[in-house]
Amino acid sequence: MRTLLLAASLVVATISDAPSIAQDSAAPPRRVLKASLYPYIPDASTAYWAIEQEFEARHPQIDLQITLKSGYYDERPAKEGIVHENADVYELDSVFLDDFVQAGRIAPLTGFGDVVEQLLPFSREIVTKDGKLLGLPHWVCGNFLFYREGDKAIEDAKSLGDIERALRSQPDQWLIADFSGKSTLGEIYLDGAMDQFATRDAALRRVDPNRLDPGVVGMMTRAIALFRPGFGRDGDYHDRAGFYAGQFARGAGRAYVGYSEQLFFAMSESMLSCRKDEGCLDPKTIKVAEWPLADRGSQPIAWVDILVIQARLAPAKRADAEAFLRFMTAPDTYKMLLMPRWDAPPRYLLPAREDVFADPDLVEAAPLYPIFRARIDRAIPITDKKLNQRLRDIGERLDATLPTR
Repeated sequence: MRTLLLAASLVVATISDAPSIAQDSAAPPRRVLKASLYPYIPDASTAYWAIEQEFEARHPQIDLQITLKSGYYDERPAKEGIVHENADVYELDSVFLDDFVQAGRIAPLTGFGDVVEQLLPFSREIVTKDGKLLGLPHWVCGNFLFYREGDKAIEDAKSLGDIERALRSQPDQWLIADFSGKSTLGEIYLDGAMDQFATRDAALRRVDPNRLDPGVVGMMTRAIALFRPGFGRDGDYHDRAGFYAGQFARGAGRAYVGYSEQLFFAMSESMLSCRKDEGCLDPKTIKVAEWPLADRGSQPIAWVDILVIQARLAPAKRADAEAFLRFMTAPDTYKMLLMPRWDAPPRYLLPAREDVFADPDLVEAAPLYPIFRARIDRAIPITDKKLNQRLRDIGERLDATLPTR
């Protein structure tokens, strides 16, 4: 999933090495629950500290230990990837779901019908197999096209060709997007294959590191030609959390491709770093469209972050894990993470629960949520065997062959 997103602050070790709740020396020791969660969200350390504090306040008998892996997608031995983690609860990007299922690492869930009925339909689809519920979707994401209110040509663009014509109608008009990094490039390739071939199976047939589809590669090359010189294919900028979103806020491009969460960085730039006379992005003028990477238009894909329980947990440990899943997917926990603080913009993470998108308090504080919900309505969720490594191998090939601009 978040291959285009780097965390605002990345925590690699356990969130808290010391218990956050004082214990009486005579009290029995708290039960440890290890949760390996998705690290690439805006202001990650603040979010996960809040989760730990609130969950332990509600379950004082549990010592929640959260880990965030900096090399989440890296499957090489001795690396920090999620595939090497040993935890009680995992938050899996759906790119890993089939692999965890095939390896027998997931315990199917029961008793979460009230949560399931609130899930976005496509997120429910990806976690249901042979009548079994594999996990609880937490976040959903995919690429969007951001532009400024009043830009009629971008608003009306339905294809890559339309975007090319809109940008080339005036001098010095640029598209901003991050086309660096193995996971990022692999995901963009799959995004383009979905746009070109329209179905999940047809797109996945093109996910072969030894035989890249020339049409998809050609469309990626056309997109790169729309970038501001020096942007998009720079590994240093790729590693700077929110760099391209901040540049969009400063007017360095007419349109910007990224996940919804990137608005946190764009808005932060406008709120905290721009002079009043610089004309930086006004959050009230942000518009959102689908991102087409083909001349036939857009067929959005969706990545889903899924909370799963490790197989073969003892009954008491499993009960604690289920309590954590219920806490993480509750509406009030979503609001705790999504309602902006007075000194910060919304995180604009997309919840997997339908009802959260319509929460009146959240919509008032972050009015783009209903727009995002409409834009992801046609998204198709993706998982497949060894998909993460195949996409990374494709990304490595593309990084060596695509133009650097």
